[in-house]
Amino acid sequence: MRNFLENTYLGRVFKADKVLFAVIMPLVLLTLFNAVRRSEQFPGLLYGMYSQKESALPDYTTYELYIAGQRVDYLKLWDINKELINTPLSEMAEAHEQGKISNEQWVKFQQWLFSYCADMRFVTDNTLKIYKVTVAYLPDGKLKTIKRELIADYATN
Repeated sequence: MRNFLENTYLGRVFKADKVLFAVIMPLVLLTLFNAVRRSEQFPGLLYGMYSQKESALPDYTTYELYIAGQRVDYLKLWDINKELINTPLSEMAEAHEQGKISNEQWVKFQQWLFSYCADMRFVTDNTLKIYKVTVAYLPDGKLKTIKRELIADYATN
C-alpha cells in the first residue's frame, strides 16, 4: 500500500516539494468536502462573485395569488411549483392585457391555475384572485409597492 501511495501524483509531490504539498492538500480536501456537500464550485475561487455591489434594479412586475382568501406563499413552494405558476401566469396575463388571447382563453387559464393551486392545499372556498403588483427597490434594498391591481377574480360553481 505504501508503494502505491508513493507512486501517486500527490505522493510524488510530497517527496519533491513539501511546501507545495502543504498548499495543494487543503485545496484538495476542501474541494472534496464541497463535493460531498453537493456544491459544484469551490468558494475560495469565486471570491467577489456574490459580494460585488450591484446597481439598483428598475421597477418590475410580479403577481399575487389568493386562493380561498389566503395568499399563496411562493417561499413555501418548490421551485418547480413556482415555475409552473409564474411562467404561464406572467405570459398569459401579458397576452390578455395586450388582447392577444380571448376572454374565454383567459377564463380557461384561470380555471387551470385554480385547479393546479387548489391541488396543493385544501380549500373551503373556490375562489381565485390574481393581483398584478408593480414594485421597486428602495435604496436600503427593501421593496416598495408602487401599484397593485386586481386582474382576475375567478370563482367556480
